[in-house]
Amino acid sequence: MNFFLKITPLCIKFFIEELKIFRTRMINFFVLFQEVDFKRFLIQKLTSSQNLNIFKINDMNNFIRHNKKTINKNFLKDPLKKKIFVESFINHPVYTIQNCIIAYTTSRILKTKCCGIIKRGDIKSKKIFNSFGIEEIIYIDQGSILSRIYNLFIAFKLLSKIKSIDSLIKLKIQKIEIGKAIYEQYLRFNKNPEIKDIVFDFYFLLSKALILNNQFKKIFKNNNNKYLIQAET
Repeated sequence: MNFFLKITPLCIKFFIEELKIFRTRMINFFVLFQEVDFKRFLIQKLTSSQNLNIFKINDMNNFIRHNKKTINKNFLKDPLKKKIFVESFINHPVYTIQNCIIAYTTSRILKTKCCGIIKRGDIKSKKIFNSFGIEEIIYIDQGSILSRIYNLFIAFKLLSKIKSIDSLIKLKIQKIEIGKAIYEQYLRFNKNPEIKDIVFDFYFLLSKALILNNQFKKIFKNNNNKYLIQAET
């Protein structure tokens, strides 16, 4: 009986969270329309042209065009050396540019190539990466709905054994301090530092962390990597 008392509201919250994901995707889609000239974007895709100004903000077009012309992309790279990963998850051009500057400078010193990691659909970060000569891009996402259901079930099993915030903070998965990460994420967005019980929000934060962790495990396993440029943890 206790199981059904927990699982029923969890299923209701899952449905609400799925609606939030759909709403966020719709908002991102309309924001993209505000930032990108889709006519030029489609022409660029169909013709493989890299010279069209696809952004509606001229400063962004000017920066990318200038960067492509001035950045030296032909320095010697050792193909046997492990590559540098550089991320852009904050979705702000200044954040992306500073990471790219560090990655570009580091790659020249170490004589190795860079690989960008961005959220799926982030056209702006991809174009900024490309302007720095970073052509290899790996995308991360929120997983399929089946993946979200499966990982929520795993999160439910893990957190059902945890009875306090102190135990949550000690939770590690494959040496990663996931408990601390989801607790910090909860405090940042819910503004409730006095919480003492395991609430449903933790189940969903943990399921999202598991989805991302699985994606990063594949990325780091399948790529010859050693370094990561990440301005915000």
